[in-house]
This record gives sequence, C-alpha cells and structure tokens, in this order.
Amino acid sequence: MDIAVSYHESLTKLQALDWPQDGPFDRLEWFGLLGPVLAAMAERGDERVLLPLRREHDHLASLTYWFSFSWRPLGRSQALLTALARDLRRQAGRIVLAPVPGEDGSADALEQAFREAGWLVFRSACDENHVLPVEGRSFAEYWAALSKAASQSDVDSLKRAHFRHLVGVIQGDVVPYASWYRNGELMEAALVALRQDLRALGFERSEHTRDPEDHLAAMCEVMAMLIAAQSSEQFTFFQQHLTPWASRCWDDLAKVDTAFYSALGQLGSAFMESEQARLSDQAAYQPVRIVEPASYDAGAARKATP
Repeated sequence: MDIAVSYHESLTKLQALDWPQDGPFDRLEWFGLLGPVLAAMAERGDERVLLPLRREHDHLASLTYWFSFSWRPLGRSQALLTALARDLRRQAGRIVLAPVPGEDGSADALEQAFREAGWLVFRSACDENHVLPVEGRSFAEYWAALSKAASQSDVDSLKRAHFRHLVGVIQGDVVPYASWYRNGELMEAALVALRQDLRALGFERSEHTRDPEDHLAAMCEVMAMLIAAQSSEQFTFFQQHLTPWASRCWDDLAKVDTAFYSALGQLGSAFMESEQARLSDQAAYQPVRIVEPASYDAGAARKATP
C-alpha cells in the first residue's frame, strides 16, 4: 500500500483521528493554540505520523511555545516518518526541531528518518535533565535529612560554612545567582529580564539587602509568595527564571562538604523536580494566559499568548 503525504493549515479535521498522547504537549488541542500551523502528515492504511510544524521566514520549525517541555512526532511508524522527511524536502531547505526528548527514542527516530531521506542532520543538546538519585527516599525524607543536619550543627559553624560555600573572599564554592549560571558573569541579561518581570508582578528589592534580585534565595522567596497567593504567574516565573539554572545550582550545593548545606542542596533539587511536575500538570489545563501588570496602562499593556 502506498504512503500518502499531505499538509494541513488547520487541525480541525485531524482532531477526529486517533493520535497518541504521551503528555500534555502531544495533544492536537494544544498545538491548535500556538498559532499558524503546518501539519505534515504521512499515512498508510490505519497508520499515520504527524509533525506539527510552523513556517519561519527561511525555514520550518517545530510548533512550540517557550514553555513547551518537549516536541515529538505524533505516531510511531519509522517508515512513515522517513517518507514524510523525504517529502519535506519539497517544502523547505532547512528544518529546526526542538526540544525533542531523547529518553523515549524520539530524537533517534527523527535523526534516522531525516538522514535516510537525504537530509544533512546536525544534532545537539538544547537542554539537560537534572536527575537526582533519590535512592528510594521521599520528599519528606529530604526534609528529615535537613532537619537532622541542622540539629547537629551550631550557629557559628554554619555562619563560617555559609561564607565559605556561598560568599567567599572573592567567590564561594557556589555562586547562587541566575546570571552566573545562565550568562557566565554576574549582573548580566538574566538579571535584567528578572527585574522587568518582578516589576510587572509588583515586587521590588528590599533597601536592606545588597544582593541583586537574581540570588537563588530571593527568587525562591518570590516563588513562595506566588504559591501562597495561588497566583497564575507561578508557572511563568518558575519556567522563565528558575528552571534554566536552579537545579544546577542546587546540585552544586549538594556536593559541598558541610552536612547541612549538602542536605539543603539535595532538598532544593528534590523541590525543583516536584515543582516541575506539579506546574506541568497545572499548565496542561491552563495553556492560554493573558497577563496584565498591576499598574495597567492601556497604551503599554503586555500580552503573552501562545
């Protein structure tokens, strides 16, 4: 039976078909919210594979938004995927697909299909998964480990450890600032973007602190207040300002030689993992957001839409 390839600029008819949904970002309803679509589909009998794409000015790209955790083909037939990759050569000279998960074989399947179809394929890591070896421990047990380490420490020793690990004469063992992890320097672009969003949320730095706003402790405090207020901005703040770097910082802190701060780093890593899962579930039911700063100006209103 021949393979048929087709392209669709609407998902309405395709939604009536049966598609695999391995996660919230694999639903056609989700892709329908992200703007103009080019849905590339290959089918043979009851088998089909779909690539939700969008047109850029000089290439095709995966149909994603900035908080899309993953993008992958809908459908699992390698033969159909290869046929689709071959036909896509008539649509564009370059295609950028990201973020494609590697753990489920999607990245390997796409690379193989496009290579077999005659494409020159470049594959690189666009993100990383921070995996904490929990060794059977629950989140509550991380709290217990931190409590135990605190009970076995005294204030003076923790002050010295704090200076050594997080401050230092020039810098400590860990530099807990977003700019350091994201830009390689302090007071860089990550801090500028954070300050803009903090102003929109109605936050400002206390006059009693000398640390810039992108200190991990300050950002966790903001996150705590957003959670306590049940703010709809939790997901946005977490994804934009904590997800890109905080796990690496917590992991580095977990490696220090002071039991209390090591336990704190492990707890922070566990928190990032659990918070990511919680907010991912929440985002699945709130894919569209309209944001208006507290000091609303009709001439300068800010909208965030997929």
